[in-house]
Amino acid sequence: MGRIARVSHHDALNDRWKPDRVGIGHLALLGLARREELGTINSAFSHGARCGGSTMQADPRYCISCGTVLSTGVRISCRRCSVKLDDIVSLFRLPAIKRALAAYDFAVVFRAVREHYSISQEQLGTLLGLTQSRISAIERGSHKIRDVSVVARIAEALQIPGEMLGFESLHAVAQFAALDHSNHIDRRTFFETIMNIMLGVTMGEPYDPLDRVAYLTSGYSPTRIGHGDVDAIEQITAGINAWGFKHGGGVTRQVAIGQLHAVRSLERIDCEKQVHTRLVMAIAHLASTTAWIHYDVGDNRSARNLWIGSMQTAKRSGHHLRSDFVARQLIALNHQSIHLGQSDEAVQLMRIAAGMESSDAFLTPIMRSYVHTNFSWAHATSGDENRSLEELAKGYEIFEDVEQGPRNPWSASIHRAEMEGQRGQILFRLSRRNPDHARAALASLLVATDGYGLAQARSLAMNLPCIAEVHLQLGDMESALAVGHKAIKTILGISCERPYRRLADLRRALSAHESDSSISDFGRFLDGHLKAATPRRFNSC
Repeated sequence: MGRIARVSHHDALNDRWKPDRVGIGHLALLGLARREELGTINSAFSHGARCGGSTMQADPRYCISCGTVLSTGVRISCRRCSVKLDDIVSLFRLPAIKRALAAYDFAVVFRAVREHYSISQEQLGTLLGLTQSRISAIERGSHKIRDVSVVARIAEALQIPGEMLGFESLHAVAQFAALDHSNHIDRRTFFETIMNIMLGVTMGEPYDPLDRVAYLTSGYSPTRIGHGDVDAIEQITAGINAWGFKHGGGVTRQVAIGQLHAVRSLERIDCEKQVHTRLVMAIAHLASTTAWIHYDVGDNRSARNLWIGSMQTAKRSGHHLRSDFVARQLIALNHQSIHLGQSDEAVQLMRIAAGMESSDAFLTPIMRSYVHTNFSWAHATSGDENRSLEELAKGYEIFEDVEQGPRNPWSASIHRAEMEGQRGQILFRLSRRNPDHARAALASLLVATDGYGLAQARSLAMNLPCIAEVHLQLGDMESALAVGHKAIKTILGISCERPYRRLADLRRALSAHESDSSISDFGRFLDGHLKAATPRRFNSC
């Protein structure tokens, strides 16, 4: 991978990223791999166009600290005052900045922060999860930030004292910023976006969610790329996937984002048509992998944007398997909807995926089997037992015929253990309404967990709490406790938020059996772990 731009340790898309303070350490996250490169990076930042950003533009003004007339409109404080502001908090306590913060006027605040750290609009946007164009509009005064959740995110990222923005404390800012403030407009237009992708329709201004990933490389730009470069990208994506399965997404998030930054820039470079087609599909797959990582750490909004972006990228690739890839992304969105308790949305997503099978879109047999089993899962979640069992039977009938067949990179994880885990989850959902399914659910889940092995610790962590709950349904308290303890140990060993939701489901199931002292004791033990599970834990790696 030597020819391709170095992996950049970034955290641009995670709206819940919680740095302890802003400073040299965060310049490292904006593309700096080694501290000794600071001079080069600062030089690049001071020429914003080099990173696709822009340098500060402002009218001539007075120093915000001492009132001295400035000789240039680029700066907002004189050099004598700038060197005194070693602590970022002291910058926010300057009278002019305090007034701006009180009025939620971030134009002067952003310029001051950028000058303090000598960074471009794009680099500040990366730190705050905002686009360069939005930062520019805010600094020009043509855009105001009115969403309090965005204000909270900015405050936490820059360590602005909470009381300056009307929050009781910085802790209150952190709590507010950690909430998933999903925009109702995003939800309302979600299926419209999906359908436009499926139909190849562009409405209004073209929008690519992957554009939120700022372009930043190590400075190397090849003049031409070939199949070897695409092979390298695919190998790295496979490695990131494998690492995520084994350790959880929190460990691999920065690597995946940095790699996505680098490879997106390669699309502009001269290459043969066949290489370009493969390259665009490789970018789409890497974006999908990055989406799963954000899903792992609980950043559901960024995960959804990345999955949609990966679908759009695949659709324009011209690759003969693009429809197969798109179906896999619809399945990923279905998985997320089920996880978030949005069963109606899950059914709609799988209805779209199932419709691809009856259209001109080409789906591989293994993907068709996976579409049916995931449609079954969506129906099970919504309470439609008959449709769920019908789709499950269809999926398994296809899978039995093609189990040993070839796989694409995005279908490599659809193996026997995965399918048994899927069936176990479906029957487990059904068993909550009809206990007759409990034993079959347990049998499939045990086959799945036996097949995962250490390389799929994340999948094991997702299924163990369900096995413990099934044991409770069957009255086997001893096994429920043993598996429950194993679940906690496994979950603590990975960096992933999702299994904690299933632990919370297990805790609710335990409450019906608390007359048993051992169950009651385990419930209190589990409460402690659930209380300690905060978003910061998953975003710190």
